[in-house]
Amino acid sequence: MVQAVTGLLNLDERKRLGLSVTAYNYGAVFQEKAPRSKKDLDALARKLKSLGLEREIVVWNQLLHLCPTMPFSRKCLEMLKKVGLQPDVVTYSSLLDKAHSVEEGREILDQMRR
Repeated sequence: MVQAVTGLLNLDERKRLGLSVTAYNYGAVFQEKAPRSKKDLDALARKLKSLGLEREIVVWNQLLHLCPTMPFSRKCLEMLKKVGLQPDVVTYSSLLDKAHSVEEGREILDQMRR
């Protein structure tokens, strides 16, 4: 929504209409409660839905980046796909950062190519 408003209306038009546009870094919000278990990850995903953010890849990427292990990251990847999003370059970059072996890295690259 923020990108649509900022793309359609310049600053003067937004001021004239009384619109203020704010974007949050949800990565910083999530850091206070980074997921430590699958239950935590599920709870954060439910919060995204209630905030109307479940279809924002940037927010999912911030959450994925904070996942402490590869299994959590894979679960997060499954969840973002489940809401109809496709992983992007940032998503796969975060996954590659968490790869513990060359094999795991190759598997992630193969997924990205599909």
